[in-house]
Amino acid sequence: MIDTTKESISLIAGPAEIKQPLFSDELDEISEYNPKDIVLTICRHPEISETGSIDDPDNWKATLSHKDITFDILLSLYEERPDVFCGFEFRGNCRIIDLVRLRQFMYDNGFESLWFHDQDSEVMCPVGFTRKYAKKS
Repeated sequence: MIDTTKESISLIAGPAEIKQPLFSDELDEISEYNPKDIVLTICRHPEISETGSIDDPDNWKATLSHKDITFDILLSLYEERPDVFCGFEFRGNCRIIDLVRLRQFMYDNGFESLWFHDQDSEVMCPVGFTRKYAKKS
């Protein structure tokens, strides 16, 4: 299990492709996703329930519940461009596979440029994320 309140893991918008190792201060481009589109998509996930409204992004939250796993998903927008999605922050305990499956769901629904990001500022593809966090589990 990963405690995302301690590990600070998020899913962020980035370039179409990444080469690892990559750190967030090295990102020179990001895909500019509309927050409403990305929220509408994640809310179609069968294990996600939504609280709040995308019209009030500071109070919007989604919760993923699957068997004995429940964690919150918070929305982050760019301060200087609130019309652009920055990322989803995760809060709670979950498994690596829960986060990888969520990222795959978003990828399958047209959001191909979402990458894992952690407290070390590392930007990771699903394989790199799995390798790093499997060692910690």
